[in-house]
Amino acid sequence: MSQKSKAPVDHRLTIRYAILQVFYWMAFSSIFTYAAVYLHDHGFDNQQVGITLALGYLTAMIIQPVAAAFVDRSETISLNQFCALTSSVLLAAVLTLMALPKVFPVMVVLFVLIEMLILLLQPLLYSLSLNFINQGIAVNFGLARGLGSGSFALTSLLVGIAIARFGTSVVLVTCAASTMLVIVFILNFKAEQPITETISEIAHRPVSQKPLPENTLQFLAHYPGFPLFLVGLVLILTNQQMFSNYQINIIEHIGGTSKILGMAAAIAAITEIPVMGYFSFFVRKVSARKLLLISAAFFIVKALATLLAANVGQFLFSQIFQAGSYAIYLPASVYYVNSIMHSGDTVKGQAFLGVTFTMGGIIGSLLGGFLLDATSVPVTLIAGLGMTVLGAILVYVGTRRKDQTTMVENQ
Repeated sequence: MSQKSKAPVDHRLTIRYAILQVFYWMAFSSIFTYAAVYLHDHGFDNQQVGITLALGYLTAMIIQPVAAAFVDRSETISLNQFCALTSSVLLAAVLTLMALPKVFPVMVVLFVLIEMLILLLQPLLYSLSLNFINQGIAVNFGLARGLGSGSFALTSLLVGIAIARFGTSVVLVTCAASTMLVIVFILNFKAEQPITETISEIAHRPVSQKPLPENTLQFLAHYPGFPLFLVGLVLILTNQQMFSNYQINIIEHIGGTSKILGMAAAIAAITEIPVMGYFSFFVRKVSARKLLLISAAFFIVKALATLLAANVGQFLFSQIFQAGSYAIYLPASVYYVNSIMHSGDTVKGQAFLGVTFTMGGIIGSLLGGFLLDATSVPVTLIAGLGMTVLGAILVYVGTRRKDQTTMVENQ
């Protein structure tokens, strides 16, 4: 992904993409922030909640690379159309869950399907903007994603308030309304053009004499260092997802209540907004790889600060490190992966990023529940810190491979 071109930011396209991100993260927040609350309200115990969440992540992990490979190679359906179709199926699943009796097996199947489709959409929507960036059309991805974080924070607060007044049905109503708006703005998004790289992009693409990969194993072998990089991200995101899924346990351990949950999620999300908003500036000054290493260091700092937090005030303070960890990681990883991929592999590359998130969700959901039941909150946090440190080391080693350092330093 070259940022060498001096093409001005397409403000109209950025605005439309930002609105799309806002509504997507409203849907994401309503489901993933309050999944446990919603499922508990309908008779699920902690173990059933953990399994349901893990199944959503697992199915997404399986589907994401398959869907991405199809979109990358398809000549009959565009990325925009595939995103719109996926969103439509998501909306149908949410409406069906709202309408049907709350029978346990039916709820599990539909909730897992909803989780999977939301997670599947995430890398696809990122690729929507990358298609334009790869053509030299400047879209401010960081700003749009930052506004998505703001939407996530506001939704977390408002849905929490609404649940207290109207009940957990608010979760599905919010998701359905947000998804309808996602569909509207996907259909309104400028139709993607065939990817035609700029001269600067072509000049800085990694040089390879190998044919483009046709399957997953060839794909991973084609980009040396990439598998190690992905494993490192999985370890980091396992702790991130373990923290997110069981944050209420941490809060209660230090004397807080469920009221702090929405506040902590909002603080973390709000700190992301300025960092992501100015990311396009940062990435012109510092390479995406270096920004990734900075974010890995901040993940360690945040994990350590959470472990050492002795009260609610210190815990809430630890959330500001989200600005240096997840807020940098998310756009930096998108830019980095796009920069090392050939044009025919860009959607698949983003899908593998989605796989790291979903694998982190699977492991974090199951491991976090096991550690909390078998040990204690401090032991769980120590384990999370250890995984984060190891993950950061693997990210550093994986991105140092000479094959993958031929990208543009000033992206």
